Amino acid sequence: MNQLKVTFRTHEDSDVDALVQLTQDAAKTDRVDPKSTLERVPSRDALSDPELLIAEDSETGDILGYGAIQWWEEDDGTLVYLHSGTVRTGARGKGVGLKLLKELQSRARSLAADKSAPSKVLGANASQTEAGASELLLADAYQKVWSQVEMEYTAMDKLSRLPHPEAFELRPIKSEKEKRQVYHANKRVYAGQFGNPQPSEEDYQEFIEDSSETSLWKVLWHDNDIAGFVLSRMRPNGAEVMEVSVMPEFRRRGLGTYLMVESMLELRKRGVDEVRLHTGAEGKMGGRQLYESLGFKALKEHYRYRKPLH
Repeated sequence: MNQLKVTFRTHEDSDVDALVQLTQDAAKTDRVDPKSTLERVPSRDALSDPELLIAEDSETGDILGYGAIQWWEEDDGTLVYLHSGTVRTGARGKGVGLKLLKELQSRARSLAADKSAPSKVLGANASQTEAGASELLLADAYQKVWSQVEMEYTAMDKLSRLPHPEAFELRPIKSEKEKRQVYHANKRVYAGQFGNPQPSEEDYQEFIEDSSETSLWKVLWHDNDIAGFVLSRMRPNGAEVMEVSVMPEFRRRGLGTYLMVESMLELRKRGVDEVRLHTGAEGKMGGRQLYESLGFKALKEHYRYRKPLH
């Protein structure tokens, strides 16, 4: 198939309408789930970002795709440069994706050049329905390092309250101090896990923003210590369970199951008839097994790829 000649440039305000149409068409082709907790169709505001990299046909000037880079430091000091890209449906299979990938890699190297870290890596994501993206990454020596599965629960009418565990107190968050306790407890559970950023004030604020409705937090206390918690949030078409954590010293007592049921009963009171969440596809931390035991059904897997940044 003929390869297209591609040039790259910075984003312009006049690009937005074309980018919106390109994105909507690509989402249909890639079977992006509009209800997903893991994948999104970028909004018009997101497509107005001046940091977007635009790929265009060097002969016609037509927009062929776009990409972006974000980066963060993980708790082991690794710098991750996550790149994302979208290619126009009609331009796929013509070398555009590979050229966009190489350009994003080059820009990531420039961003990382003046930063010191024990490790620097390129990152990329693709879902189970984006086979072309996965093939492109694997062909360029990326490794699949993590898989997540999105799950759904719809049998809200079948929920029944479980006995309250003895020696534990289920009570609402009362202060900013307790919010931070939950944050640090969550960081403790995920310490050393894939993709976990270093604790910071910025990370804490993002954590709070993602699950800002603390009346939906179900936190179980043992004296003044957190034993476990489930954090949920309302969504336009249901609800999402954001975090499910039980401290290591309190595991194997059924606390995760108890907290999940309490959380979903609260969501049912608010009229929710569908709950989504995502977890490690391989179930290494026991999350998938817990959710399947409650009746959650797997929907689609999402893959995380990485490659050393040289």
